[in-house]
Amino acid sequence: FVDPSGRKFITNEEAEKWDQEQHDPDEARLPTLAEIEEENEKN
Repeated sequence: FVDPSGRKFITNEEAEKWDQEQHDPDEARLPTLAEIEEENEKN
């Protein structure tokens, strides 16, 4: 998915699934919309 500012994000379900699976530590998952909003509030 892409938010209004053009940043790509994934759903919470996808993030949970990703976090439960084994992934290469160098392979970063896309943030969730909530994580993007959290980041925007900090700035």
